[in-house]
Amino acid sequence: TRCLRSVDGVELWRRGGAQPETSQKGQYKRTVAADGVCIVWRSDDTAWLLRAGAILVQIASAGVRAIEADARHIMVATDRTVTVFDRGGAKRFETPASIGISAVASIDGNVAIGYFDGSVVVRDRRGKRLTSRLQSLPSSPVTRIRAGPRRTLVAGFGNGTIGIWTLDGILLAMEQLHGPIHHIVLSQRQLYAATALGQFLRWDLTVFHRERCE
Repeated sequence: TRCLRSVDGVELWRRGGAQPETSQKGQYKRTVAADGVCIVWRSDDTAWLLRAGAILVQIASAGVRAIEADARHIMVATDRTVTVFDRGGAKRFETPASIGISAVASIDGNVAIGYFDGSVVVRDRRGKRLTSRLQSLPSSPVTRIRAGPRRTLVAGFGNGTIGIWTLDGILLAMEQLHGPIHHIVLSQRQLYAATALGQFLRWDLTVFHRERCE
């Protein structure tokens, strides 16, 4: 599934489709697609769930600061709260946060929250307690967070830094690119990243999938 912004709105496409499954007109700051649904962050700082058949469901009425989705969860961050929904738009739970959120993600059931000051924290599966703060971070806004292999997370930053950390906050690898990190994709034991200036990175993550005895 692909969620694409057009000149006057947003379109939901299936892989190999000749035309969009559904579309909605409007101005949007960001769109995120995951397995048949599209989460849209509108210019009025509301968040909506778009599904096939032009079904549009509002899931946040004001103050949206970040959105994300994966195969199981939808996450919407406002000034002091991150709310986790299921893929149908039903609210699962909320976790408190500080002002200045710039990125969110679900990592092995935990909630990772990134901030404009470059900090990243991880809260437990129900968001009730803080479990870790990532170490060795750049002083630059967090732009993207993704789940990595074997209880790790990948974070990208506005200054072009991209790194891999354990969920305990320990830095495992870091690279510096040119331009803010806008895309991070993990596919077939490879990590692909791209910046707003067009620089690309590929990391081979095979080592994370090896058995410890090898």
